[in-house]
Amino acid sequence: MSRDDDLLTLEREFWKGDADFYRRHLSDHAVMVFPEPAGVLTRDQVLAAIGSAPRWADLHIEDPRIVNLTSETAILTYKATARRGGDATPYVALVSSVYVNGEGRWLLAFHQHTVGA
Repeated sequence: MSRDDDLLTLEREFWKGDADFYRRHLSDHAVMVFPEPAGVLTRDQVLAAIGSAPRWADLHIEDPRIVNLTSETAILTYKATARRGGDATPYVALVSSVYVNGEGRWLLAFHQHTVGA
């Protein structure tokens, strides 16, 4: 798989993955920014919350773009349309993620959702 494919695969799994996936693929200093009430979360806060949050059943990634900042750092941006199981109204956001290559694998270092844009 190409680096772009690897990052898109990881990104999709962050939407649907469990706490174990997050533990293995978040960098130690990861920060995630969501609309209120979640707000800004550290790695530890994300790991504490992920087990109780319902996962996304459907996800459509539109217009993904990857900017390779260095051989070890990349930014992924896209428009997401997602739905949790049983929800009739889709969640739509512009999303940005920063990945770093640490220990020979890609780790999520930063992730942000912007809604209503």
